[in-house]
Formats: sequence, C-alpha cells, structure tokens
Amino acid sequence: MTEPDLSVCLPVTPTPKGRPRAFKVGRGVRMRTPEKTRAAEHLVATYFRAYMRRSRLRPLEGSLRVRIVAVWPRLKATPKKTPGRIYKATKPDADNVAKLILDSLNGIAFGDDGQVVELHVEKWHAALGEDPCVEVRIWRVVDIEADSCTMKNGRKHGTQPTEH
Repeated sequence: MTEPDLSVCLPVTPTPKGRPRAFKVGRGVRMRTPEKTRAAEHLVATYFRAYMRRSRLRPLEGSLRVRIVAVWPRLKATPKKTPGRIYKATKPDADNVAKLILDSLNGIAFGDDGQVVELHVEKWHAALGEDPCVEVRIWRVVDIEADSCTMKNGRKHGTQPTEH
C-alpha cells in the first residue's frame, strides 16, 4: 500500500459516538448530543486542525480510504510476558468509534465524511508501556470501475443470460 496522504497519531483515549438524547421543550422535542461525545469530538478536531495547520495541508477532495486504529489503555490483568498489543473484542463497537472520528474530521481533513468509500477500523489494548491513542491514516482513492463482480462465465452478478 502507498504512503497515506494524511497520517496522524492522536494522543487521546478512543471514545465512541454517543446516541443523541431527546427531551421535551414546550410542545416539541429537542435532540442533544451527550457532553462526553461533544468533548471528544472537539478534542479530536483540535488536534487534527493543529496538524493540518502545521503541515500546511488543505482538506482532501474526492474519494477517500480511511484506516483508524484505536488503542485503549492496557488491561492491568495482562501478563507482562505479553508485551504487544492485544485485540479489544469488547464494547464499544468499532463503527461508533469510527463515527466519532469521521464526524470530528468533517471540514478539517476532508469536506464531508461521505467522501469515505473504504473504511478499516481496528480496536486494541495498548502494548506494554504504550499510551492510549487513535491512529488515523487517509489515502486519496482513484475512482475506477470495480470488476470484482464478474463471474467466471463473463456475466456480471445479477444479470440474466441472453437467449439466442
């Protein structure tokens, strides 16, 4: 794989996107984003904005591939003879972690998270001596017609054979 167009290791503990809460206001209903989510989005955006400014980069345009590696604190019960990272196969869900990161980067790393056409998310517990962080790598993707849906007989999936 080629070098990413953007690559940042954010010194933050990964946080999932919280669900908005509804509450009544007069006759209507108002939605409110949880404070923990707003604070985490602001922190990620602040770090990424500083990186973009320091690197003199502009938001990426076009289709994008994103890789997010979320690293939580090491579990105290992990033996020291296991020095490397260990997969985190518990909550929070990877998609909620990605949602918070992508929403935070709207207008900073890219115009809109709708530009992301390929997304890879990993969840880990930190290696021995490693601090929690979120690694974000973004690549521009060249738009090409995918040909992976062609069957061995040359037909596309979902098409009917023609009668002669």
